[in-house]
Amino acid sequence: MAPRHTRLYAALNVHPSMSSADMDRAFQTLETRLTPNEHTSSDTAVQESYAILSNPRKRKTYDLLGKDGSFSSQEIASFEWPRRSSLPQARQDHQRELVARLFTLLDHRCCAELNDSSSGIVSFDDPDKPAWGVWTHGQGYDAVDATPTHETDKYETSPSRYIVVAVAFFRIAVYSPLAVLAYRLVSRALSCLFVFTLWFMIRGVVVASTLVYFCFIRAQPVLADHQHIDNHEEIAWQTQFERRIASRG
Repeated sequence: MAPRHTRLYAALNVHPSMSSADMDRAFQTLETRLTPNEHTSSDTAVQESYAILSNPRKRKTYDLLGKDGSFSSQEIASFEWPRRSSLPQARQDHQRELVARLFTLLDHRCCAELNDSSSGIVSFDDPDKPAWGVWTHGQGYDAVDATPTHETDKYETSPSRYIVVAVAFFRIAVYSPLAVLAYRLVSRALSCLFVFTLWFMIRGVVVASTLVYFCFIRAQPVLADHQHIDNHEEIAWQTQFERRIASRG
């Protein structure tokens, strides 16, 4: 497609189909005629034209959008007419890239949901077989294949279908009303068991403390009294025995 903007080419006195090398030679020829101290309008136009056209990216943008990078009124008016192919190719390519990525993401997501041998993790950048084409600054988008064929997709292995089914049943069991009811019953049973266990432990501690009190603390005075009585009886018996021996002698 021929460029629609040719003013900068006319300033350098070159044809739009000329290569960068031809444009450099044309600028060098014009540069010998420039007057660097005066800076006339023609000199400024030549320098600005060469600064834009010598850069491949800026040259492509100028060919598509013009110097200011915007649409003209004629282009806007012809938007819906058959001259639609004359719209800036860069914007068309950008929209095409976004749409292609969106549809491919949706396609991979469906594959991940319906096929248990793939997952949603996909590599979009394949240096051997690019699935999107190549986006080059200043040259637009080279669409190698706008429709994904899954030839360059890199899937990761997902769990087996049995694991997926088990996880699904587990979710159903966890979130079902019967599971909630069983959880509540088990929670209350464990709470009651904990309360009864704590009650029996406290009761056992109280009984053990009572036995220790009566067996060791309360029984000490009684044992002392019995021992004192036994000592008196022994002394009395010994005194009586000594008296009998003395009377016989």
